[in-house]
Amino acid sequence: AWKNGYRIESNHHNGSVIYTRLDPKLRTAHVTVERKPDGGIRHIVVKNQAKNMLYEVSEELHYYPDSGYSILKQQDVRIIGKNTYLVSGSISSRR
Repeated sequence: AWKNGYRIESNHHNGSVIYTRLDPKLRTAHVTVERKPDGGIRHIVVKNQAKNMLYEVSEELHYYPDSGYSILKQQDVRIIGKNTYLVSGSISSRR
């Protein structure tokens, strides 16, 4: 369904692939996948946006496979007002 909805750019210098929405109706506006030199994933960033007559919301999600994640959400709801949320977590491996 999203096949033609995104422009794909590769940056061979830092090994990243960037997906940028072409259709403003798509909720996910931007995805960046940064790779390590060995081909593994270093960092993923997802930016979501949605807007209608009642609210406007944006989310920025960061994922580091070897260390953690964060979710920053900003919303503006007409009756309630503006709110910002931050959720973060760490990943540790037990050996």
